[in-house]
Amino acid sequence: CGGKKAAKKPVELPDEALTSDPDIGSKEPVQTPHLFEELDTSTEIVPPVQVDAPDFRIGLGALFPDFECRTTDGTFSFHSFLERQSHYGWTMLFSHPKDFTPVCTTELAACSSLAEEFQRRSVQLIGLSCDSIDQHKGWTKDILATKNVDPETTDEEELGFPLIADETREIASMLGMLDPLEICNVDRIAMPARAVFLIGPDKRNRLTILYPATTGRNFSEVLRVIDSLHITNCGPEVGTPADWHFGEDVMPATNVVEDS
Repeated sequence: CGGKKAAKKPVELPDEALTSDPDIGSKEPVQTPHLFEELDTSTEIVPPVQVDAPDFRIGLGALFPDFECRTTDGTFSFHSFLERQSHYGWTMLFSHPKDFTPVCTTELAACSSLAEEFQRRSVQLIGLSCDSIDQHKGWTKDILATKNVDPETTDEEELGFPLIADETREIASMLGMLDPLEICNVDRIAMPARAVFLIGPDKRNRLTILYPATTGRNFSEVLRVIDSLHITNCGPEVGTPADWHFGEDVMPATNVVEDS
């Protein structure tokens, strides 16, 4: 078996990196193993599609814009949906990158399971994903299955809230919800991030949480913030400390000035 070993050549080595193999008996130089392969620069790297910043960014306290919603519960304006809650209710709008994806399915199942908790806090839900209404309705079956709901043995066929169809991503772009780091493999367009907007009875944005497309949301945290907002709305001098939960002590807010 003498002779030269078959050389693995991920990169060229300098002469000093060559050595003899004592087991072979040949004094022919052979290459020592490599820990790292040379970066292949022969293939052109395609950069992600650049997403223009939307004209309308929604900050805290901003009046939410009105727009047409084509949903699983019919077509209506967003403001008319907000007004269903009268003068006391709140609305949570939350977006999803794509139907039938595993993370999104678990999130919709979680929201459907927590529907009564949101209703108890006077919060109605409306979701958004960049697929068609028919796809949304087909996706509902998967979501209910994730909740361990058998459509053959129960009357539950709906999520308990509508889903907006935003195939063109027009709404997601207007609201600043696109994630430039998550690009669709089909059309090379940025996908919606996992955004949460909590909108007050005055149609103003009171909470924004933005998750990357790869990370599922913690809706227990959303409920915790809703509880805090309900209490702090009753008295602007009241604040809630870190990790606060309903029933625990509150504290003075930062804008309270001590009497001299």
